[in-house]
Amino acid sequence: MTRWDPSARQHVSAEGGFAYAVVDGDIHVYVDGLPVYVLENWRPVPEADTQWLRELPSRMLSARHEIVPFTGRAEELADLCAWRDSARRLAVRWLQGPGGQGKSRLAAAFAREALADSWKVVRAVHGPGNVLAPPTADGSVDLRTDGAPGLLLIVDYADHWPLPHLTWLLSNRLLHRPAVPTRVLMLARSSDMWPAVQATLNDVQAATSTQLLGPLPGGDGTGLRAVMFRAARDAFAAVHEPEYGSVFAARLPPPMPLEDDDFGLTLSIHMAALVAVDALVRGEVPPTDAAFLVTYLLNRERSHWARLHTQDAGRRVAAAGRVWATAPEVMNRTVFAATLTGPIPRRTALDIVGRATANLPAVAHSAEVTVADHTTCYPPADPHRGTVFEPLLPDRLAEDFLALTLPGHTAETAYPSAPWAPAILGALLPHGANERPAPWTPRALTFLAASAARWPHLRHGHLYPLLRQTPGLAVAAGGPALSTLLALDDIDPDLLEDIKAHLPAHESAEFDPPRAVLVERLFPYWTATSDDQDRHAAAHESLAFALTGSGRLLEALAATEKSVALYETLAARHPQVFTPDLARALHSLCGLLNHLDRLPEAEEAGRRAVELRRRPTRIHHPDDQRYWLSDALAGHAAVLRQCGRDVEALRAQAEALELVTELVVEYPGAYEDTLGLQFLNVGVTLMAALREPAALAATHAAVLLLDRKARKGLSVREGPLSTALTTLVI
Repeated sequence: MTRWDPSARQHVSAEGGFAYAVVDGDIHVYVDGLPVYVLENWRPVPEADTQWLRELPSRMLSARHEIVPFTGRAEELADLCAWRDSARRLAVRWLQGPGGQGKSRLAAAFAREALADSWKVVRAVHGPGNVLAPPTADGSVDLRTDGAPGLLLIVDYADHWPLPHLTWLLSNRLLHRPAVPTRVLMLARSSDMWPAVQATLNDVQAATSTQLLGPLPGGDGTGLRAVMFRAARDAFAAVHEPEYGSVFAARLPPPMPLEDDDFGLTLSIHMAALVAVDALVRGEVPPTDAAFLVTYLLNRERSHWARLHTQDAGRRVAAAGRVWATAPEVMNRTVFAATLTGPIPRRTALDIVGRATANLPAVAHSAEVTVADHTTCYPPADPHRGTVFEPLLPDRLAEDFLALTLPGHTAETAYPSAPWAPAILGALLPHGANERPAPWTPRALTFLAASAARWPHLRHGHLYPLLRQTPGLAVAAGGPALSTLLALDDIDPDLLEDIKAHLPAHESAEFDPPRAVLVERLFPYWTATSDDQDRHAAAHESLAFALTGSGRLLEALAATEKSVALYETLAARHPQVFTPDLARALHSLCGLLNHLDRLPEAEEAGRRAVELRRRPTRIHHPDDQRYWLSDALAGHAAVLRQCGRDVEALRAQAEALELVTELVVEYPGAYEDTLGLQFLNVGVTLMAALREPAALAATHAAVLLLDRKARKGLSVREGPLSTALTTLVI
C-alpha cells in the first residue's frame, strides 16, 4: 500500500487539453493559463540509432546525443563541483561562453556528477516561443527531494529568458526549502542580464558567482585541443565502424592545424574531427581551411535531401513505411524556415510550407507530405510536445546555415546562396505597419543577430534593412533578443534612435538591461552632434533613466545632477519653456537620492519639484500639468514617508490621488494604470502609518486596476503589480 506523503503538493494547470503539473513546486502561468516555464527532472540521454546518426553528420554534433564523451574542461568541472559543495544554502552561478564553447556538455557532465552523488537534478524549460510538452507518466514532474543531499537546477539559454521570467523562476518554492542546499546553474552566451539577475537575488541572501568558459588553450598540437580532437575522432569513427572504430580512425590527423583561433571552441574541434572521419568514409579529401568545415557539413545536408529524393522507390521507403517525396530545393526552403521558427505546431508549419513553396514547379505534393518528410529527417527532440519543424542543430551550425543561405556572402563557390531566402525571411518576420509579430520572432531575431556577428553581409544586406523598415521588431522580439542585437557594434545611430523610440516609456524589468546598452551607445552621438544645452540636458536625463533601470544608481545620480544643472540654467533664461523639464529632472533626482538613503537632499529635490509643478505654464495642456503634479507629489510623499513624516506624506499622496481620479473620470480608461500606481503608493504610506485595513483596501484597488491592463494584453509595469500582489499575500 502506498502511503500519502503529507509534505507533497501537486500543482496542476490545465490548458488546451494538457495538464501541466509539478509535485512540490510552483507553476507560474500567463493570463491565458499557459506556463511561463516547465520544471522537469533531468533525464539521461536516450541512445540514438547509429544507422540514423550516419545519415547526417550534423546529428552527431548535437550535444543532446552526447556522441563524444566529455573530454577536457576538468578544471571547470571541478570548479562547479566545489561550488556545489560550498556551505551556502542557496547559490546561483552564471556560466557564460560563446555558442559552441561546450556549456551544454559541461552542464550535462556536472548533472551526471550530481546525480551520482544522489543530488536531485532538475531542468527548467522556458515557455514563450516554445511548445511545452505535457508531463509524462515517468515521474518527470515529481520534484520532491526525498532525502537528497541537495538540489541542482539547470537553466539553459538563460540569457534568452526575459528578466521577469527568470525572477519568477528564482522565486519558485522548489528553490527555497530551508533544509535543502540548492544550486542554480544558468547557461548563457552573454553577461548583459546577469547584474539585473544578481540584484533580484539580494533579498533571498543567495551567493552569486560567474564562471567564464573561455577558449580552449592552444599549443603545439599535443595539448588539450589535440586530445579533444582524438576523442571526438574516435567517437565519430565508432559510429561508422562500431567494431573497429579506433583502428579505423587512428591514422586520421586533423585536416588543418588546431592552433588557430578558430579552434578555441569545442564545437570547432568536433567539426574538424567529424569532417575528417566523414570524408574518409566517403573517399573524399577534407577541406584544409577551417572556414570550409561549415560548408562541407551543410553540403552534406543537401546531399542527404537529394539522395532521399532520387533513390529508387524500394530504397526510398522510410522507417515509418512511407516514401520520401520532397525535392531538395523544397526541403532547403523548409529547413530554412524551421531554423527561424524552431519547433511549432503542425498546422502552423503546414501554413508556412504552403506559402514558402507556392508556385514552385518542384512541388508536386501537399504541404503535409513536405512536413512529414522534414520530420523524418529532423525528428522532434521531445515527441511528447507534438510539434514539427525541429531545427538544424547545433545552434551555431544553424546560424551559419541562415547566413550562407541568404545572398551576399563570399563563399558562393563552396555553398551557393538562395535568391528566395530574403522573401521567406520577410514573410516569417512580418514588418508591415499593422502586422503583429510572429510567436517565433524572439528566436528568429536572436539567431539572425548571433549569425550577423560573424557574417557582415547578413548585417548590412538583410538584418539592418529589415529593422530600418520596422525598428519596432527589435523590441517586439523581447529584451533578450534586443540584447543579442545590440552586441553588434556597427548599428548606425539613426537605427538605434528608431529602436529606442519603441522601448517602453516606463521602467521595465525586461527592457532595462538592453536600454542601458542602447543609450550608452547613443550618448556620445547625442553630445557630439550638437552644442545645444537643452539637447545635452536631455541626453544626460535619458542616460540617467537607463542607468537607473539597470541598477547603476551612482552613475545615474551623476547624470541626473548634470541634467538638473543644465536645466537650471535654461529655466533661468526661458522659464515658460524649461521649468517643466527642470521639475522632471528634480523629480528623478529625488527618487535616486531616496534610493541612496540621502533623505535630506531627496526631500529638498522633491519639494522643489512639487513647487515647480504647481506653476502653470502657457505652452502645456492643463491635463498634462495635473498628471505631472500628481507624479511629483507621489515622489515627494515617498521621501516624507522615509523620513517618518507620515501625516505630510499622506496629505501629499491624497492630493496626488485626487488629481489622477479627476483625470480618470474625465478620460475613462486613459489613466487607469496611473491611478493604480497612486493607490499602491497610498497603500504603502498607510501601511507605514500602521493603518493596515485602509492600506490593504488601497492595495487591493491597485491590483484590480493594474491587473485589468495586464489582462487586456497591454504593457504593464511588472514591479508595482508584483509589489501590490506580494503585499496582499503577506
